[in-house]
Amino acid sequence: MTTDVLRVQGDYKVQTASSGTITLDTGIKSGTVIVTGNLTVKGTTTTIESVNATIKDRLIVLNSGEPNNDAGGGVTDGTSGIMISRGRNGADDPEYGAFIEWNDTQTWSGGIPLSTIPGEFEFRVGTADGSPLYSAIKINAIRMPVESGADGAFSTIGGNPRLNIFGSDNPHSVLSVHGTDNYAGRVTDDDDIPNKYYVDHAIAVGIYDAESVVDGKSFIKIIDNFKDSLTSQIIGVLDGDPGEKFTITTGTVVMRITANVAQFSGVEFIQNQIQPVGANTDLRLATNGLGQILIAAPLIFESNTLPVPGAGQTGLYTNNPGGGGTGIYYINSSTLGAITGDEFVSRKKALVFSLIF
Repeated sequence: MTTDVLRVQGDYKVQTASSGTITLDTGIKSGTVIVTGNLTVKGTTTTIESVNATIKDRLIVLNSGEPNNDAGGGVTDGTSGIMISRGRNGADDPEYGAFIEWNDTQTWSGGIPLSTIPGEFEFRVGTADGSPLYSAIKINAIRMPVESGADGAFSTIGGNPRLNIFGSDNPHSVLSVHGTDNYAGRVTDDDDIPNKYYVDHAIAVGIYDAESVVDGKSFIKIIDNFKDSLTSQIIGVLDGDPGEKFTITTGTVVMRITANVAQFSGVEFIQNQIQPVGANTDLRLATNGLGQILIAAPLIFESNTLPVPGAGQTGLYTNNPGGGGTGIYYINSSTLGAITGDEFVSRKKALVFSLIF
């Protein structure tokens, strides 16, 4: 194909009548127009009609020539961005548009150190009355820069920033997973964020695996027969291994509660009976200081086992009544090791003995 060349010595201008049209016709949706230098388009509307437009520029500047920029200002009309037409019958009506915009009129609190930051990006769709209807954003992750220097309200020690989802811009909102399928049942990883339902059921109702309350190496553990196929019980352990799920093999068991037995640090309650946990172990009742042990009910001795008192102690026991007529016996051991014992004498027997002797 031959090439016709129009070469002029100075500038070249093609002028039509007012509001006229200049057409570079390369055929119906075919051919190519090449501009080898810079292209400047002046007008209120620029339309590019193409199936796929390719732009090799690394940076596209919007709002260029903003009059306030020289004075360090912002966007005069408040917003600048991109509208995706969703109009009916090809109309580019903002009422039906989808927008990605920079809103220069908004501010938010953040940064390191804490300060007021101007402007924010907004994703929204148009409405008939012009009020913003904010849209959803579908992404896989939100990445934040690692800042250095002074620690601010939105960073942790060392300059690692926090993600402020709501803050003062939306102080009455909540973070919700509404609409997901059994979210609470899928909170299984150590780094998963639980929702209210999970917390209510894990701690209060106990449907999930909140089996222990742990502080350091001491903990309270719940074992359930329905779930664990072991005797249902609550166990309190000091200086143990919180990782033990069923068998407590380390630490000191200071509490164990089952349906029939309540055990606390060596003493257990079996219905209305109190006894030591260990076999052949003494059960000691003591007071603090000058306090006394008061018994506000009849006292019955059942055992006829001979007690073994230590030095300076006296033991009481019951057996068949002898000459004293009571069946209540004592045995004591002096501090020198001498052991004596006898039967308490009844009032009637004491009167008879006094007459005889």
